[in-house]
Amino acid sequence: MKKSYIFEKGFTVIELLVTIAIIGLLASIVLVSIGSARSKGWDGKTQNQLSDLRSAATLYQHNNNTYDICAAPSSDTTGVYSMRQSSNYNGQTVTCNSTSVAWAVGVPLVASSGYYWCVDSRGASEKNAGSLGVATVCP
Repeated sequence: MKKSYIFEKGFTVIELLVTIAIIGLLASIVLVSIGSARSKGWDGKTQNQLSDLRSAATLYQHNNNTYDICAAPSSDTTGVYSMRQSSNYNGQTVTCNSTSVAWAVGVPLVASSGYYWCVDSRGASEKNAGSLGVATVCP
């Protein structure tokens, strides 16, 4: 008697489960990479905007004969007021300290927890391991 084997086309349940597991693993790796890239992007935006704030503070000083940028009103045309808003920095708290002769602004970095990006009237623009506090120069 001759045996006849009937082969059905398709995948077994095990093959499908293994494929789904591999796809899930690859997707999780990609999502973790995207998350860290997004945080680094926010930090880059923070650094760039604080650099722009330095230029606006110079304009503010020339227009108003003072470096007291933290007291700039919303009607200020140099952009200092709008650049101080936390909505520009992913909701991070902006620390702004100024007097008539000096100023400093610090914003927490998203990708580097516990670090701040600080700019001041001396020209400093740097990453610091602590908040600005009440100083008008970067630590």
